[in-house]
Amino acid sequence: MANVKIEGFREFRAKLDNLPKQTRQVVGAIIQDEAMRWEGLIKRSAPRNKIIGLGGRLAGSITSRKTGELSAEVSANVKYAPYVEWGTGAKVSVPADLAKYAIQFKGSRQVAGQRPQPYFFIHAPLITKSVNDRVGKYLNTEQ
Repeated sequence: MANVKIEGFREFRAKLDNLPKQTRQVVGAIIQDEAMRWEGLIKRSAPRNKIIGLGGRLAGSITSRKTGELSAEVSANVKYAPYVEWGTGAKVSVPADLAKYAIQFKGSRQVAGQRPQPYFFIHAPLITKSVNDRVGKYLNTEQ
C-alpha cells in the first residue's frame, strides 16, 4: 500500500509545529511508538494464505518507519496488499472515507473476485484515538 494519511492530522500537525522543541520530541516519540504499535496489529491481522504459498508474505512485508520529526509511515509492501484489504472484482468493498485513496489501486482486468479481508485500516481508528489521547494527556500535564 502507499502512504496512509490520517484525516484531520494536518491541522493537528500545524498546531504541533508551533510547540517547543522538547515537546515536539516527546510528541514525535508518541507518534513513532503508535506507528510501531499499528505495524504489530496489522501484522497479526494480515491473512496468511498457505494454499497458494503466500503464507506470511503479506505480514512479513509490513513495516513502519519514522519519516520526520512528527511523522511516521506504516505500509504493506507487496503489490497485492490493497486487493487483500478491499477485495477484487464484484466483491470489492471500500469504506466511503477511503474511496479516494483506494481508487488508485483499481485494476483494469476483469477478475472473478476475491472477498475483502480487512487487516490494515481496521486498526486506524484505534491508533488515531490513542495518538490523540496520549498527546492530549502530555500537553495537558504540567511540564
